[in-house]
Amino acid sequence: MRASQTDAFHHDCNESPHAAGFRALVEENVKAGVTSIVKDSVVANHFALLSKDDGGNKTIEGCTEHDPAVEVFVHGFVYDIENGEIKNLGVSVGPPGKDIPEIPFPAIT
Repeated sequence: MRASQTDAFHHDCNESPHAAGFRALVEENVKAGVTSIVKDSVVANHFALLSKDDGGNKTIEGCTEHDPAVEVFVHGFVYDIENGEIKNLGVSVGPPGKDIPEIPFPAIT
């Protein structure tokens, strides 16, 4: 590496976490993570089982009325450690045919 390339490399590695390029990289990584989680066989199979219509009752083997199958939603958020803000990336995914819950979520009591 020439001196100018080395200087450019060190400058890029020391880029502020608030720089546009770094923030874009973080956001794209979160979006890719949401996609990866949703495509995972465990989540994909769960969505498929929830979408099967068995007369209005959604049942999954191994679940009981006391321990029912739950709807799973995957959301993409980025937390800014400096100011405590959470950015919703708008890439939420849930079971087919289900509305994504509003964000921010209601408090759980």
